[in-house]
Amino acid sequence: MKRAFAALLSTAAILMTTATAIAAQGDWYVRGEGGYVFGGDTFDGDIFVPGDHDVSTDGGWRAGIAAGYLVESDLRVELDVAYSDRDTSDGQLFGGPLAVVSGSISAWMATANLVWDIPHTLFGAQPFVGGGVGLLHVNADYTSFNGATITVNDSDTEAVGKLFAGVAYPIGNNLEATFTYQYAGSFNDLDFPAGPALSPPLGVFHTRYDEHSLSLGIRYTM
Repeated sequence: MKRAFAALLSTAAILMTTATAIAAQGDWYVRGEGGYVFGGDTFDGDIFVPGDHDVSTDGGWRAGIAAGYLVESDLRVELDVAYSDRDTSDGQLFGGPLAVVSGSISAWMATANLVWDIPHTLFGAQPFVGGGVGLLHVNADYTSFNGATITVNDSDTEAVGKLFAGVAYPIGNNLEATFTYQYAGSFNDLDFPAGPALSPPLGVFHTRYDEHSLSLGIRYTM
């Protein structure tokens, strides 16, 4: 987790330095945000025979940074990097509930986004909607028990898409506070070797990844 924070801070510094170097007044912006990530079945796919396997998670945390450019008065393009982490809570295997699901699921996400600022204010706030595509890197590290102990401890990378909506409220000179809801999901299955603890994997867990989040942020326009 410390390494994730260090990588996030390093990426933020690079983005801010780059944006500052090339910024035109009022055109470029940077944003930092943090918040709560949640969802139902974070993993939902087939394992072994195949057989259905779902893993749910508790709510966790998310942090991200972005650099963008105002193309027109209501259209923005941006690059966004975020990291999320949450603990596993429960799940099911072959139609039966798992007695124990202990571990965590974390993810890096990097996307190119298109954002539309809706040309109407709401109580002084500027609503916006957008979407993006990019890459998702997920690390799954958990142990489940249902008569036999099964471990998943691996990572995989896939293409990801996301949709989001929120509001931006001015709080100072070229400074805005943002509140954003986002849904992100992998386009294709992620693959994780799985098997009994301390044994070679017996098969591969093929699963999609889903993520919902609510985030508060600060956006500075240069």
